[in-house]
Amino acid sequence: YLPGSRGHFHCRSLRRERSALGKHAKELGCRIVVNPDIPYKELCRDARVLRLQALVKFLKDDNYPDVKVAFDKDMLDPESLTIVGDWYCAESVSTSGGQGYRQTIFSRHAPSMRIRTELFDEDFRRLLNDLNWTEENSRTKAIEAVEKLIPKVESAPCPLPVCTRHAE
Repeated sequence: YLPGSRGHFHCRSLRRERSALGKHAKELGCRIVVNPDIPYKELCRDARVLRLQALVKFLKDDNYPDVKVAFDKDMLDPESLTIVGDWYCAESVSTSGGQGYRQTIFSRHAPSMRIRTELFDEDFRRLLNDLNWTEENSRTKAIEAVEKLIPKVESAPCPLPVCTRHAE
């Protein structure tokens, strides 16, 4: 983030959320869908590189033995959907570039959870099929793809006109 764009509370909250989801993933595994090609025009190029490196680090971490991943190249707008088993669903919507999410809808309604989980499962299978990946090789394929992407992002111009780190 640009200096001053996010407070310490915001960053600590995101860290706690990642930690809690990491504990869950460590014990029960997880399936994630990401688009590594999102340009993040409102962030410095370094932020995008760090996000990609963090994804690779997570995928390579043997402490998380049951991780499956799919890419959705059509996911351009910032979206965030978190489903934890059949316990709850949190879907963040209403965002504007660089401002974060303005609304998150939580649900613990069992019939809604079942439908949302089934839709996610269908989308996940379709995305893997489109990539010619399997659940078993998705982690390795994702690591390879993101590791190839990182040097391209590093060599691209920074999208921020006010970035002082990459001024030409």
